[in-house]
Amino acid sequence: MLMISRKKNEYFVIQVGDELIRVTVTDIGTSSSKKQVQIGVDAPAEFKIWRSELYEAIEENKKAALAPKSSHTKQLGELLAKK
Repeated sequence: MLMISRKKNEYFVIQVGDELIRVTVTDIGTSSSKKQVQIGVDAPAEFKIWRSELYEAIEENKKAALAPKSSHTKQLGELLAKK
């Protein structure tokens, strides 16, 4: 993992092919006794950007959708046995 230190209003750029993603620190402060950093991401519209908890939920849903259902497997076995 690359660690980068930036101050408020400073940014770094990520290049993917010919596309550039600009990540800017927009605010540094505290809220509810927790330190917080706000960042802005300027990327082409076709890039998908998710918060980690949403990305993890999407991946879990994909896995669940692809996983064979035991009842379906049993039904398929019964159908194939009849032929």
